[in-house]
Amino acid sequence: MDLGLVLIGVAAFAAAVAVLYVLITRLTRAAFGPRRHLEAELGLEALEQRLARGEITRAEFEQARRAGRVAGFGRGNGSGTSGTGTARR
Repeated sequence: MDLGLVLIGVAAFAAAVAVLYVLITRLTRAAFGPRRHLEAELGLEALEQRLARGEITRAEFEQARRAGRVAGFGRGNGSGTSGTGTARR
């Protein structure tokens, strides 16, 4: 068998795998939505549960929620919080 044909076959196989990878990752992201949003909701839910059980204070809850919002998660746009009016980093 000719070495050129083998190389063409390997290249075609690699291209097919790359195309399948791109298609699968894009389709699953489109179908299941952004993962960060889900992780953020779960994190905030855990904070709310800890607050309800009395494991953390309201101040600790607010601090953790603000830290999470700066990192890119958390609910809402910040309205209804007991902010101090200071700028966030």
